[in-house]
Amino acid sequence: MKPRLIESSITAALGEVKDAPAEVVYLPEGIHTITPFVDGKPQEVTVNVSREKGEAIAARLQASLAERNTQNVRPWFDFEHKGGAASAIPTAFRYEDGKGIMAAVEWTASGLAAIQGRDFSYLSPTFLIDDNGVPSGFPERGPLAALVNEPAFREIPRIAAKDAASDPTTTTTNIMKLLLAKLAIDPAHENAESSAVSKVEAMEMDMTSKKKRIEELEAELAEAKKSYEASDAKVKTLESAAADAKTAAHKAKIDAAVASGKIAPKDEDTKTQALALLEANEALGSKFLESLPAKDPSMNAR
Repeated sequence: MKPRLIESSITAALGEVKDAPAEVVYLPEGIHTITPFVDGKPQEVTVNVSREKGEAIAARLQASLAERNTQNVRPWFDFEHKGGAASAIPTAFRYEDGKGIMAAVEWTASGLAAIQGRDFSYLSPTFLIDDNGVPSGFPERGPLAALVNEPAFREIPRIAAKDAASDPTTTTTNIMKLLLAKLAIDPAHENAESSAVSKVEAMEMDMTSKKKRIEELEAELAEAKKSYEASDAKVKTLESAAADAKTAAHKAKIDAAVASGKIAPKDEDTKTQALALLEANEALGSKFLESLPAKDPSMNAR
């Protein structure tokens, strides 16, 4: 029976990438029931890429590719099976246990741009199958696969171009290199990484100790501030009491001057002048009071 021509999409989610993968899953391992176009018409078929047949299938596809390479028109992948611009050039096929048939490819500028821009997310292979659903080769003409957006093989594992910027291993390595450089540790040293870890741990302990000491000093400062504020308030209270006592003593001197007849009881101006002098300079104020002449006691009532 004539081999049937299959056009079906393989899941190949590419995501955000910098470079397209140099190798992709062309046919997933296992037995898959799909509904591709068979000889130009949609039809449900079973594709058999068993582990036992994997190497043989890859050999058939490689031989078919070699045959196509002898022709004037190079083998190629297109976009959406439309036969227009080339998206990639297939260079080899091989079997990988657990994955299936792998295709090594060289992406064209438009294919790479389509992947990087996420215009297309899946790879759709075009191949021939025999009566048992086993892939047997490629058609004599036309593209061998296409970039599309609707997959038929749903079970195929995700594939994506490797983005070194998001590779956790690469990121970890870069961080370690920066750390070793910052710590002035020779990367070629046998225990470079463990030395770096030890130094970082020592710094962390030192930082913890310093942080604790800062907290202790801040607590001491807060307590000292409270004590100072309490002492300052007490000093101000004592100073105010002393000032009041001093003023009371000065007023007592003025009252004595009034009692001795040196100042008339109603002579507020002289009293105010005398208090001001006593407050400013007690000795000068006292001399002022002593210099006042004693008056007739009978004048005290006036």
